[in-house]
Amino acid sequence: MIAAVKDNASLQLAIDSECQFISVLYGNICTISNIVKKIKNAGKYAFIHVDLLEGASNKEVVIQFLKLVTEADGIISTKASMLKAARAEVFFCIHHLFIVDSISFHNIDK
Repeated sequence: MIAAVKDNASLQLAIDSECQFISVLYGNICTISNIVKKIKNAGKYAFIHVDLLEGASNKEVVIQFLKLVTEADGIISTKASMLKAARAEVFFCIHHLFIVDSISFHNIDK
């Protein structure tokens, strides 16, 4: 199980829980280092959803930035190019994708 945190309150709940993996769905380039540090100090694995990181571009250089300024274990992204860059920096990777159920989609108006 992976805890998904969207603010400091849910981060603290995840840190206090038995869950060992925490995905960070909030933060910006100024705060991400401290967020990850809290997770790592609790002895847990930190995954950053890079698409949701405020102030970061959608260019691969953000992965190098995260490697330099955080101790994150992994990267989550919907973009294959970001995950390729993350693998090159020896991050664990999670490819977040959306699958649309076409039958349900067509029944929305009904």
